[in-house]
Amino acid sequence: PSVFYSKEMVFNSDRLFGRHNRCFLATKVKPDRANLIKTTGDEDVFNVPSEEVPLKFPTCEFIIKDAWPEVDRDPANDSRDEIIHLLKIKEKLENDSQLYNMYPRIDSGGRVQFVHGPDSTEYAYDTTKTILGGVSGDGINDIPVRVHKRIAMTPVGRLLRWLSSVYELVIVMADAMRCHGHIFEHCRILHRDISPNNILFTKDENNMVRGLLIDFDHSIDYNEEASTPHAERTGTLPFMSVANLERSENSRTALDDWESVIYMLCWFGVSGLNKYTRTEGRTAEHPQIDKWLRGNMASRAEEKRAHLDSAKNFSRITDEFDPVMDPPTTKGLFLSQLVKSLRQVLIDDHANEKHRGALKRDPSKMFSVDDPFDSDSDFSVDAIRAPIVEKIDPFAERVS
Repeated sequence: PSVFYSKEMVFNSDRLFGRHNRCFLATKVKPDRANLIKTTGDEDVFNVPSEEVPLKFPTCEFIIKDAWPEVDRDPANDSRDEIIHLLKIKEKLENDSQLYNMYPRIDSGGRVQFVHGPDSTEYAYDTTKTILGGVSGDGINDIPVRVHKRIAMTPVGRLLRWLSSVYELVIVMADAMRCHGHIFEHCRILHRDISPNNILFTKDENNMVRGLLIDFDHSIDYNEEASTPHAERTGTLPFMSVANLERSENSRTALDDWESVIYMLCWFGVSGLNKYTRTEGRTAEHPQIDKWLRGNMASRAEEKRAHLDSAKNFSRITDEFDPVMDPPTTKGLFLSQLVKSLRQVLIDDHANEKHRGALKRDPSKMFSVDDPFDSDSDFSVDAIRAPIVEKIDPFAERVS
């Protein structure tokens, strides 16, 4: 077995319920007197015996993820095991130099086990099923089974808030989604949780940024997609696709992940990456994109449908972008043009009229250009809630 040494936790999702993700910087180099570096002033001194000299931990080239992902009722038959996904990705893509450092390369990993005693060969997996044991009662069977796992992988990425500009953000997003496409094409693994915490970045020897797509806890083997409940809701709430929010019966596809990319870029366009990518003193109010964050799942999905439905409606979102994140170019505002192009490809560029748009429509009104934000429009957000028989759902048509 591999042994790792760590002294720093760099991420902690500390909550009672959920995956309880924690990430630790780690190294395989044992931090003993033979290899520890002791810093004295401006010099590094090896093997100084004095305990008064501060110790510098060896460089950590690994990240250890400690988490409690949800699994099938039978933990022994875990069809969505992140470890299995990462091993498959490594096998299929490790010789592709173009994807170097764009996905986590697994070193080792497995389920956490408890040995029954110092001399015992018997062990038990650390799972909620083990912890609850013989507990019975109403609702016990509704508690999801979670398994305690640890994965050691490389490279160590940095959060997007440490990027210096919108240009670096776009490079990182492009890299991550290029990797996403290769993983889906060659490994048939669909990520299903595109969000700010799951796209990181590294820097190469020339100090150029490179995107890193991480966290395959929610991923599925698309060859087994038929066995995955379509109504399952997975991902990070503000960046979920419409189909995901609505728990629709539509098959989840790569289009859902690309839809999440649009929401991510829009969010950063409004809020910036950090204080250096926001206009000082600019109002923090952005009422249009805030609609994606308020209300229940259905109302959030309705608002996203309305904004995505046409270029005009979508401009209500891009009009809220911070100028620092949306600098002018010879072809228009940089980030606005990008997300508008992504929306057009995803929503409008279809030969069949039924595949265009985002709102559910009565077939007799397919070619209407009413504004859904106009209270007098037949396609107002409130009107979406009205039950109209056999409305056409463009999202369903695109994956049918």
